[in-house]
Amino acid sequence: MPIRSPRKNPPAVVEIYTDGSASPNPGPGGWAAVVVEAGRRRDLSGGEAHTTNNRMELRAALEALQVLPRSKQIRVHTDSQYLRLGITEYLADWERTGWKTRARQPVANQDLWQALVEALAGRKVTWVWVRGHAGNPLNEAADQLAQKAASRYRQPPGAARAHAGGCNAYLGASASSLHARWAAVLECRGAKTAASGEVSGSTANALILHAALYVLRHSAHDTPLTVHASARYLVDGVAHSLGRWRTNGWRTTAGSPVRHRELWEAIAQSIAKREVRWVWEASSSLLEEAEALAAGRRGKRL
Repeated sequence: MPIRSPRKNPPAVVEIYTDGSASPNPGPGGWAAVVVEAGRRRDLSGGEAHTTNNRMELRAALEALQVLPRSKQIRVHTDSQYLRLGITEYLADWERTGWKTRARQPVANQDLWQALVEALAGRKVTWVWVRGHAGNPLNEAADQLAQKAASRYRQPPGAARAHAGGCNAYLGASASSLHARWAAVLECRGAKTAASGEVSGSTANALILHAALYVLRHSAHDTPLTVHASARYLVDGVAHSLGRWRTNGWRTTAGSPVRHRELWEAIAQSIAKREVRWVWEASSSLLEEAEALAAGRRGKRL
């Protein structure tokens, strides 16, 4: 009689329930993921001061994937058709067309979609749509966690005035075949100063880090500082990735070396013992001033 080999059990599937929220949209937002593995539940959550609902949906999935080894088999449950359809139907086309939509417009939230591509590489992931607010206990749990995370970023009345004695910095960067320049507009105690500098051959990402370092080094360390930038690379990097990069020996979740490591390390050292707030803004008059200075249209260079 032939000897039958023992039947192997199928690999356990890690179940992830994600949700994202921004209210108003755009505005303060939160993301959350409920991760269930081998009967054990783990809750993840976070948020941003200024974001959108769609960005928080993407962030929830990204953060959950990044805490799991690539060998795990995963099933993601989401009530966001934006996330599910983006992954299952549009992502391959976006990559093939250089991150352009069918209307030849830039794909929104490209930074997070590209991070998801990196996080999904080598993984087995199934995407399941669930109807929101329909009584699914873990979907409801993710929703509540996201709402709670968003609430931490909603300022109480008068909170903005409470920081009136602090400093505000507005950053810009411009990289082209003709120049590579960063700029900063710094407001402190009613006085406004502006500065810019050139770093030959630098990318826009590296330049915005140079701008951040300038304001960190040229503002009083005993005064609260709020840094405003339209560059997600900087704001999201500080808020979500910097701590993880340091823990991982300055390597990404994919194991690649972090780009511009020396600049990120300098930023980490500069913010270690001072109060700094990082704010993403699409546009403002002072951001436009910093961006104009970076483009060489006004102001003096250092």
